[in-house]
Amino acid sequence: MRAPRATTSGVSAGIGWQTPRWLDALVQCTALGVVAVGLVGLPLLLIGWYKSYLVLPGAFIGWLLLVRLRRHSLASTQIRAPLTAHLVSFAAVIFAIGDVVVNAGRSTQHLLVDGDPAVYGMTGKWIAEHGSLNIPIHQSWLGNDQTVNYMTTGFFLRPDGHHLFPQFFHLLPALLAIADWVGGTRALLNLNVALGGVALVAVFAFASRFMRPAWALAAMVTLAFTLPQIFFSRDTFSEIPSQLLVFAGLAILWDSTQWRAKRPGPAGLLAGLTLGASTMVRIDAFLYLVPLVLTAVVLTLVFPREHTMRRQRLRWLVGLVGGLVVSAAIGVVDGVVGSPAYAQSVKNQLAGIAVMTALIGIAGAVPLAMPKIDAATRRVASRWLPKLAPIAGVVTSLAFGFAWLIRPHVQQVHETGVLDVSSTIASLQTAEHATVDGTRHYNEMSLRWVSWYIGPITLTLAIFGLGYLTYRVLRGRDLQLLPFVLLTGVVSAVYVYDPLIVPVQYWASRRFVPVTFPAFCLLAFFLLSRIGGHDLQTVAAAPARWIARPVATVMALILVATPIYLLRGPTRIVHAYVPVRTVVSKLCAALNPTDVVLLVGGSAQTNGFVQTIETYCGNMAAVSGTPTELPNIEQMARAAAASGHRLVLVSSQQQPTDIANLPLGVTLDTTIIDATFKTESLSLTHRPDAVFPVRLPVYLGIAPTS
Repeated sequence: MRAPRATTSGVSAGIGWQTPRWLDALVQCTALGVVAVGLVGLPLLLIGWYKSYLVLPGAFIGWLLLVRLRRHSLASTQIRAPLTAHLVSFAAVIFAIGDVVVNAGRSTQHLLVDGDPAVYGMTGKWIAEHGSLNIPIHQSWLGNDQTVNYMTTGFFLRPDGHHLFPQFFHLLPALLAIADWVGGTRALLNLNVALGGVALVAVFAFASRFMRPAWALAAMVTLAFTLPQIFFSRDTFSEIPSQLLVFAGLAILWDSTQWRAKRPGPAGLLAGLTLGASTMVRIDAFLYLVPLVLTAVVLTLVFPREHTMRRQRLRWLVGLVGGLVVSAAIGVVDGVVGSPAYAQSVKNQLAGIAVMTALIGIAGAVPLAMPKIDAATRRVASRWLPKLAPIAGVVTSLAFGFAWLIRPHVQQVHETGVLDVSSTIASLQTAEHATVDGTRHYNEMSLRWVSWYIGPITLTLAIFGLGYLTYRVLRGRDLQLLPFVLLTGVVSAVYVYDPLIVPVQYWASRRFVPVTFPAFCLLAFFLLSRIGGHDLQTVAAAPARWIARPVATVMALILVATPIYLLRGPTRIVHAYVPVRTVVSKLCAALNPTDVVLLVGGSAQTNGFVQTIETYCGNMAAVSGTPTELPNIEQMARAAAASGHRLVLVSSQQQPTDIANLPLGVTLDTTIIDATFKTESLSLTHRPDAVFPVRLPVYLGIAPTS
């Protein structure tokens, strides 16, 4: 296998390394700020010390150390970019700023806890106010009544029975808490919008390492206009910070593989910390460890074998894997301590990934430590991998093509007993006039989901682009793209096979936001750049050169226009969950500091305010359960009064019912608000193309004591 020269980009001289230093600094230093919050802030959060006077200076010092590490370990890899690259990079930043402004004007007010974004947002607000993941409940205030429930979506009871904990991993809530300290609720709700803008620039900065900046800019613009990118940037989803860390980390990893760097070990460590930090954001990112560690092993085994280089390669491998392990370890501890039920539910998957990555890492370290094995591995790789390259490239493209075009016609996926969402699926099937079968999970359509948002032409080019790059990497060319190829191929294949999510749109498309959507956009434009760019024209006949460039240009315009065209319809302008922030403000203003709130009437909308009331209003809250009746309410009111509190009933009904829809015998005499907010409608077999209005009346009354 041919090894790339240490002094070039690994693609071709004159095309790679056109990312300006200032752009890399902007993207990577922002990502390193997120990493610093994870490394410093999460340990403080887990011990209940997440206070502004500790976190802000601590994270700032950590960020300065990481920036200094970047400067001294990667400085010698920087090559001066041409003027064109500066101009295009400036255009990319301006476009990203415009993207942030537009999305900020349409960001959600997701303060009603009915799903993951509100869980993240409410957790961030709680952390900002209390510096801890422990949410106390005082059951004695309600007379220890067993018919009420203190747990709601995303919040669970700790074993001590006196505290709740928020689900999921907590780097995003930790960042949201900082945003709240800086700019209150408005900043909290718009943090992801800002991170989404930087993530777009991170995708562009990485892409401009292996294609000309104009093509990279076109790929970034295409990604920016895809509906999932817009949708998940406007709400507090964890996929957006994960996307930022992945592509900023890939750029740092690319830079660290310049073997003439002053400090390959620290450079690898920096890349590992950044890529590994995505595991602090979301559980899915642990899957990334397998292709990344495999990348580290392959790169150390196929790069030049001079004796003087062996120690550098080993240091780089130890640095990269060490950085991944440190970040992932903090993520695991966060899950085990901060969200034990969540960590328990995925312990088998985490254990399997840990064993696999450990074995791969050991397999890579052994040859480096033993010269004879090192030489033998080199001989085997150089002999067989180039022969397998054409087969691997074709198989890769055929596999994804089969998953997209054939699999939906030959398979129907049914799942039972994993996650009971049969009623949701059945109701959507009824609305779409499809056969009602609540066990259908539509996993066979997973790659069709991708085509709905980036378009069939982009997906076709991306599939061929992935096969082409697989071929080139196995031939020993473009080895610095190996991390990108492996990460894209493995992560996309896993989620195409089984997305492991409720199969409703846009919700299910989130699986493809951190890696697949941006990677497929880059692959499509990379292939076009090879067709119409400098590299092909140097070897093609003159007539082919005259045809290739205009064809590639027209195709590029079609690719950019496709997601813009798909933005048509009401879903592109919906300002979701507005005016929920006003509802929360009015509800909090109507409560006294000593009030205890019981949500009654069984409304899914008002029940989602339990944790909102706890966090924003500062009042303990609970939900009526099975069966809460008038005598229970009277007994709870007396218990609350005995402990110096007042029991307040909140409902979406003026005359609320119990769990069996029987009248509770109370009337709520205060109308807080009667509002209607909008959300995107859900769908199973097509892109969402409508807006779903949700009425949200809120009534309040004092619970009777007799």
